[in-house]
Amino acid sequence: MSNLLITLFIVSDLLLPSIWAKNIQEKYVSLEPNTKTQKVILTKGKQIELSNLPVKNSEQIFYTNLSDTLFAIDLNTNFVLLDKNSYSKVPMASLTKLMTAYLTFENLQLDDIATVSQFNLSSEESYMGLFPGEKISIRDLLYGLLVESAGDAAIILGREISDTDLKFVSRMNETAKKIGLTSTNFENPSGVDSPSHYSSARDLATLARILLNDNEFKNIVKTKEFDAKSTSGYIHHLANTNKLLDNGMIFGVKTGKTNLAGECLITLARIKNHDVLIIVMGSKNRFTETTNIISWIGSSYVW
Repeated sequence: MSNLLITLFIVSDLLLPSIWAKNIQEKYVSLEPNTKTQKVILTKGKQIELSNLPVKNSEQIFYTNLSDTLFAIDLNTNFVLLDKNSYSKVPMASLTKLMTAYLTFENLQLDDIATVSQFNLSSEESYMGLFPGEKISIRDLLYGLLVESAGDAAIILGREISDTDLKFVSRMNETAKKIGLTSTNFENPSGVDSPSHYSSARDLATLARILLNDNEFKNIVKTKEFDAKSTSGYIHHLANTNKLLDNGMIFGVKTGKTNLAGECLITLARIKNHDVLIIVMGSKNRFTETTNIISWIGSSYVW
């Protein structure tokens, strides 16, 4: 059975946001295959065997000591290609906004209109330039959140879901537990540094691959530029913070950067006709590190 057909079976039950979490736990029980074949659990207890797993043909070392945490997984076969401290609890910066996006897709209609309330941002936060009283669609706020990595968009989306910032953070943590993020804790919706605000590369891989089953999310995170237009007449020009999107192999996903977290990046790359998810955290140069990883995977593995 082809990997494409297997993948279609796997994602067939993931079309409705309300069942993403349940299905992802059923389908991706293990991230680490120990042999050249791997069983993937499907719904209703059925199993299929994947035999076209990647095989290393090189022991070339690419490491440049640029990052504390690295993780790469082939989404077609669930094969872990690279792992460096992927279980460690580390600051996640704006990778936080993936959970804000997840809850937005779960709870809001994209064409609904939000009214911007008064808010405060820390000096290091990115923003799309929202004005108190401005009316803007949930969809355009998502573009601000995921393209510009806007802290103001994160706050307003959180309030649309849970009324107050505190209630929304509680909702984020409840959802993290629900979908099996065992090394994650949130203290804000945008990723501002805090000692108790952390995640692991493994948890973020789980969250990202759930979101990547939604076509709207996939289209947003690969967008280079976008004009968010509010019904109040304002236009907010958004420019993606991901410098790798000019590479035809790259299709998102999310950047992050703070003093405590260093540089972070989640990347969806197409390598040898396989979708590979790459997480880089605590980096001195996330874009160079990710480019190195893509090159290393391409030269070190054959499918």
